[in-house]
Amino acid sequence: MIDGAFNILKLYFKNKIEISDEEFDYWKSFFIHKEIKKNKFLLTEEDICRHIYFVTSGCLRSFTIDKNGNEHVIQFAPENWWISDLNSFSNEVSSLINIDAIVDTTILKIEKEYYNKLSIEFPKWNNLFMNLLQNSRGAYERRVLSYLNSSAEERYIHFIKHFSSIAPQIPQHMIASYLGITPESLSRIRKHISDNK
Repeated sequence: MIDGAFNILKLYFKNKIEISDEEFDYWKSFFIHKEIKKNKFLLTEEDICRHIYFVTSGCLRSFTIDKNGNEHVIQFAPENWWISDLNSFSNEVSSLINIDAIVDTTILKIEKEYYNKLSIEFPKWNNLFMNLLQNSRGAYERRVLSYLNSSAEERYIHFIKHFSSIAPQIPQHMIASYLGITPESLSRIRKHISDNK
């Protein structure tokens, strides 16, 4: 199981950058393998985020809870995705989000000390994560624009295409929260799509 998780991480890196087996073996020495049971938390609001997480199987989500107790899903992280609270991680301030497992999930995590060490020693490590940060920012901006310019049905169709591998495992109320609609609205959208197939 552990070897399989590291093989997924290795393939991820090799698809993104040029990295030798020796370099990867060095990098992987700073990662910790962990299995997270469904509904278990990796991070809760007010904690300081100490790690960046790479998902090798399963799915995590980040979310906030408003003053009325309603959950607002910010991100889903299936296999081959990274997730963290980067503001908390970078600035060592209290997190504004929670991260938990939607299903049983396997992760590899790296602490800030070692993340920074690799950033100093390997410019390509630093460049990779700078690109990831820029892509994440771009994805966030596109998501905000979709709220302004797309219908709820269009957002749902895009979600299903984008997360096709894990969508069946995600509870409908979480999908609705991610899309910014009620579960009832999502049910109507799904029925409308099904009726028009």
